[in-house]
Amino acid sequence: MRNNKYCSRREFAKILGGVGLATTTAGCSTLSSQASKKPITASTELSLSPDSDSMSRRDFEAAMDENREEYGENGIWGLSANEPDHGLEYVGAWQDSTTGRRADDTAFTSDHLVVLYRIPELELDGEQFYRAWLWSGAVPETSYQLESIRPSVRLVHDSDDMRRYDPARTTSDGPVPVSFATSARDGPTIEFPLHAGKVEYSAKQTKVGEAGSYGITWTGEYDSTQGINATCVMKWPTDRAYDIRWNAEIKAAPKQ
Repeated sequence: MRNNKYCSRREFAKILGGVGLATTTAGCSTLSSQASKKPITASTELSLSPDSDSMSRRDFEAAMDENREEYGENGIWGLSANEPDHGLEYVGAWQDSTTGRRADDTAFTSDHLVVLYRIPELELDGEQFYRAWLWSGAVPETSYQLESIRPSVRLVHDSDDMRRYDPARTTSDGPVPVSFATSARDGPTIEFPLHAGKVEYSAKQTKVGEAGSYGITWTGEYDSTQGINATCVMKWPTDRAYDIRWNAEIKAAPKQ
């Protein structure tokens, strides 16, 4: 804002004085050009609890149909297209959308879904186990390319633990597998396309144990639709309800 005001005053003074027109205009154009080359970021964050506005199972099924139609193989179930037979108990799902823009210039649109399941027949020392399924997808505008997609979840209370998560390693080869299996329970694996770049867990956003967290990251340079899938297992006392923070961030930059 300071630079824009500065340019306006210089241009005004130049008009009155009749000198320095080319120099001032070039200076303002340079500032505008520099700003237009910077990456654009958009993010969303929601609190997930029984009091938050989660989707019913029926609404979630409708959301999956819409997601499949819009994102295809880049959607919430990747190349599988449909929700796999994982045998988990549906608890709730939440969705959000973000748009990256600067003034009237739109860089990308993005959509995000997180689903929470209870793992049946798995309780240990008064604790219950749950699985979160994360998905984020983004579509850049013609003159932009995606640079990063970063969904994550974080547990609020010290009594709640982050356990196993997947993907858990860096890969630049697609398709990328994401598994519902645990050491105590078998489960299906879905795969999602990796059109460019790499996928890795976020070391800064991942912490196993009390009040833990998990973040997954896609980074690259890609000028079309990219989705990312991830999952994690969490546990908390049976006498307490879930309390989770869900975040997603997308970044895109003008094509060079």
